Amino acid sequence: MDPIVDEVARAIERVDVEALRRTYVEQDEFVYIERWLPPALVARLVADVDRVRPAIHRNYIPRHKKGGSVSAYTLVAQAPAIVALYRSPAFLEFLARLTGARLQRCPATDPHACALYFYTEPGDHIGFHYDTSYYRSARYTVLVGLVERSSSRLVCQLHRGLPGRTPVEVSLRTD
Repeated sequence: MDPIVDEVARAIERVDVEALRRTYVEQDEFVYIERWLPPALVARLVADVDRVRPAIHRNYIPRHKKGGSVSAYTLVAQAPAIVALYRSPAFLEFLARLTGARLQRCPATDPHACALYFYTEPGDHIGFHYDTSYYRSARYTVLVGLVERSSSRLVCQLHRGLPGRTPVEVSLRTD
């Protein structure tokens, strides 16, 4: 078997999925798991990030975002550790248990199925948004922070728009 797939499975075995699921439900389908991947695996993922840096596609959409990205197509060709994590059966099963939903990966033809996003230059940002797609039914976003060299933070708004719930803003480092 793939050593990365094995390492992901072992990391998941150390997580209390039921406790995370309770937090996920309480926080309106949001959970943050700090440093759950072993440092050796994170090092391999970061090596993949460094390998694909030359392929970053920069974009700017006024009043929405400015940054760079690397598509799933490039990751499949050049980032084996990242793709192994994304395709790991244990990871998909973990996410299914966490969400309580039957999950499927995005089609291989979707360039955003598994992608890297870079906010590395002055002025890089992404405005508040909900991740959407063109797929039917529910969809979920998993962010795995790997390199944090910024004073910026990921800001999440829990319970936004839920009647009877007070919104809570959470600011997170993504390393």
